[in-house]
Amino acid sequence: MPETLIALGANLSNRSEVLQEAIDLIVSRPGVRLLGMSDVLETRPIGVSDSDAMFLNAAARFDVQLPPREWLQHLLDTEIELGRERTIRWGARKIDLDLLLYGNQIIISQPLWVPHPRMAFRRFVMQPAVQIAGDMFHPGCGATLAEVWQALNGQPNFVVWLLDKLEHGQSITSQSFEPEVHCEVVTEATDLRTTVAEGFARLENESVLGGPPSAFVLMLPSESSAASLKTVLRNQNRRPKLVIRNAFSTPWFGQVSDGLDAPPRIELQLDNDDPKRIRQEVVGAIESMLAL
Repeated sequence: MPETLIALGANLSNRSEVLQEAIDLIVSRPGVRLLGMSDVLETRPIGVSDSDAMFLNAAARFDVQLPPREWLQHLLDTEIELGRERTIRWGARKIDLDLLLYGNQIIISQPLWVPHPRMAFRRFVMQPAVQIAGDMFHPGCGATLAEVWQALNGQPNFVVWLLDKLEHGQSITSQSFEPEVHCEVVTEATDLRTTVAEGFARLENESVLGGPPSAFVLMLPSESSAASLKTVLRNQNRRPKLVIRNAFSTPWFGQVSDGLDAPPRIELQLDNDDPKRIRQEVVGAIESMLAL
């Protein structure tokens, strides 16, 4: 039977009871066996405009005899049975069940997308997931979850955003992330070598007035700039923690096992052309990479 990993979250009603009810309903179906559930983690909401109620998050690992689409539908049916209502995206919710991994499979379709496209940089997902599934392999990142978690904790928060359209980045400034996190955003880099060196230096310099930024976000307007940046990063023996790009653009990471392209390869792939949706995705991704 394939092993599968899910994330659970709730910030309405009796949160801990709802999470347990969800597990009980999930395993009540024949062909589903619980292998382990993480401790519960309380986190602040990210990207939520309709509630400031704290979330309880957890992860659960299963053996299943259900094909992936049937398994996803079982999770969606469980949400409905527990009273989930989908109104505001990333809004307050009684229960949220996300399919993270299904064996080592990569499936990109609607509504099924595994591995979950945002799991690798979300601390509130990865911390409980690593507790029970650090050995599970993330085929998109090319690494185990333990290795992805180590990269999230061990690398400076240098983010590269490859802009598909220049206007997508125009509304995002350093103030977009305040007051939750302090990011430095660079929208124009005339000298990539200096910008990269100064960016990493600021992230690593504890003596910076007011403290170092939580993250350094470098926007690049074209794939030719991306190629130049990769050369600069290789020369400085650096790599970004997170790469943001259009899902249909040329992949940033090459499929080699060392240097800049070595796993884990952590990306956010944008599949929407709406500037407001893109802004929400980018800000939410960086905040969730930094915060618990």
